[in-house]
Amino acid sequence: MFKQTEESCTHCEDNVRQLFDFWKRPLEKTHQENYLIEEACPQFEDFGGCEVGVLEWWRQMNDVIFSSEGAVHGLCVGVGGCEEKT
Repeated sequence: MFKQTEESCTHCEDNVRQLFDFWKRPLEKTHQENYLIEEACPQFEDFGGCEVGVLEWWRQMNDVIFSSEGAVHGLCVGVGGCEEKT
């Protein structure tokens, strides 16, 4: 664990934003859809329904998850790069 500073928090958040931007790319969304269909959907009783849901909703879900400043900061709090905002 390292000491949390404003600089370490900014560094963490900048890097998480870069990662999120990468995951929002169209080709990455396709890879994510394929992964979810191949790895997650077999765990569901209704594989076909899961597959349809992934193809129908994942791109929109991705946009929400990976565009959230709250998710960026929360991730950095979780890994110890930032202090929780009060």
